[in-house]
Amino acid sequence: MNPTEHTIPMLNLRKLGQQHQDEFWTAIRNVVESCGFIRGKEVGEFETAFASWFGDQYFAAGCGNGTDALTMAAYSLKLPPDSEVIVPAMTFIATAGGMIHAGLKVRLVDVKPGTWLMDLDQLEKSITPRTKVIAPVHLYGQMVAMDKLRAIADRHRLTIIEDASQAHGALWKNNPPGHWGDLATYSFYPGKNLGAFGDGGAIVSKNQERIEYCRAFGNQGCIKKYDHFYVGMNSRLDTIQAAILKIKMKYIDSWNDARRSVAHAYREMLSGIEGLDLPLEQEGAKHVYHLYVVL
Repeated sequence: MNPTEHTIPMLNLRKLGQQHQDEFWTAIRNVVESCGFIRGKEVGEFETAFASWFGDQYFAAGCGNGTDALTMAAYSLKLPPDSEVIVPAMTFIATAGGMIHAGLKVRLVDVKPGTWLMDLDQLEKSITPRTKVIAPVHLYGQMVAMDKLRAIADRHRLTIIEDASQAHGALWKNNPPGHWGDLATYSFYPGKNLGAFGDGGAIVSKNQERIEYCRAFGNQGCIKKYDHFYVGMNSRLDTIQAAILKIKMKYIDSWNDARRSVAHAYREMLSGIEGLDLPLEQEGAKHVYHLYVVL
């Protein structure tokens, strides 16, 4: 390595874990001692804390991972066969995969350079009579212009499922995912802004009925033990992961502020360098910089 070169780690999970390791070990020990490994009390406590982070009107259901969250959200709509969902052409495969698992047909719409978010000017041209859902992705930590998207969805009587797996804490005009959208889905993969010690996911909505459906759907369609009202999935948020996430909820806002500070430092240092296109933060957006992507 050249003496003037430096390696900047994308995310130092070891350092992050060491800062709060006493809290983490205590939380894990409590789960082990209680033996509440599946649907232990920490799951409900985290769901309540996570929903409250969005506001008083929100509800949350944990699940196994972010892909399952998308699938369960789509199933909760109970759509007819051959229904279409519009997905941005630039996203991780799980956005489309989760919808396909739920039986929806995917249509792609392009993204806008600079933000790399769904191009809402092209969106309306892609809507067909079979379109039932729009699934915007809040890519890299920045929300789509959700008020404009909501207006388009309302004109065509469409449901919005927001893929917010990279946008923990992001806002659009001071409102989080789930404010304009009907459901918002999250991944707690370890590298996310709010990450577990393994896989995990959640669905958030103001619609309590849909959240209760998703919670039961992820528990084999079970409302109470051995009463299965429909064929669901086995996708429950692990109790140990919920306990870890509940601790991390105390620090996520400060971690996001630190990410924003680093991103602003990058912009100051990299601006003016010929050949670089830096991330564009929209007016009205609170970008939480899950990634700082340079073209």
